[in-house]
Amino acid sequence: MQTANRDMFPTEATFALYPRIRSLLENAAIDDAFKRHEALAVRGKRDYHLFGRISILLIALSSVYNVAEGLVLPVFAGRFYVAFAMALAAALGIALQAYILFSHAKRRWLINRFACERLRSLKFQAYAHAAAAASEEDLARTVSAWTSGELVRLENELNAGMSLLDTFVPAKALIAPPSPEAPGPLAADALAAFKELRIAYQERFAASELHRLGENRRILNSSADLLYLSGASLVFASLIAKILAAPDIGRWADFLAVTSFIAGISKTVLENATLSDPSTTRFERYRQDILDTSYAASSDAALAETVVRMERLALEELDDFARASKTISYRL
Repeated sequence: MQTANRDMFPTEATFALYPRIRSLLENAAIDDAFKRHEALAVRGKRDYHLFGRISILLIALSSVYNVAEGLVLPVFAGRFYVAFAMALAAALGIALQAYILFSHAKRRWLINRFACERLRSLKFQAYAHAAAAASEEDLARTVSAWTSGELVRLENELNAGMSLLDTFVPAKALIAPPSPEAPGPLAADALAAFKELRIAYQERFAASELHRLGENRRILNSSADLLYLSGASLVFASLIAKILAAPDIGRWADFLAVTSFIAGISKTVLENATLSDPSTTRFERYRQDILDTSYAASSDAALAETVVRMERLALEELDDFARASKTISYRL
């Protein structure tokens, strides 16, 4: 299984493989900012999806009980307390809906994830400076000065909040320097490291996401078909029961039909919050573009040219993700 963010934080073996470009592999200013935003993004995403899913399940459960009480449940001891518990479940579900709306969990997730991916891109855009660097010390000085300026600009951008996701222009975030006439002594190492840590890593990431989405898609498609068929069949059974004057069977058929449709609606809301179909299309296109870039980079492509091409793809994918993610919702 791929270790998260190994591209940002390489192993000691990678440092040993490319000792002359350590200032690119370990960019402390970007690394520290990334860790800070990553923690906020992970927490925001966890809160948004966890509380969103719980709220939908609680509302669905209370809805099913309400239908059951009206159609099929006999009077039993403790019915009041069960009804009270279901009312609390519905209230908690609604409260969680309000929480994820007013706590800005989605906003915290998306803004900080956007910041992380911009920082990731900046770290790899810095590799282009190795093309003209005359020495390790020269590269370290250049990368440090360039990083300081870009971090200030990024923080100013992030101050715009969610509107940044609408106004982001990938081309404007691509700041790699032009390729020199003759590559410097560190260019070959930087290009090799970039191919492994950026291009190959992103291709593996896209492939793993496609596999995960494919597994989820199969489960969701199977359940959607089953719920629809079950609901339609139960509606038919209810109508037959009414014709045959079998009210008990009709009530149970009505209850189970409504339950199937409630489950189907809940599944649709949960699926909408994951963007399975758009994400699959996005990652398929992204992976193919990366493979094309990888083939081009296997030739005598210059370091700066390879960096620009790959980072343009990564920033365009970030733009697609940001715009698509704004549309997700756990609200019914």
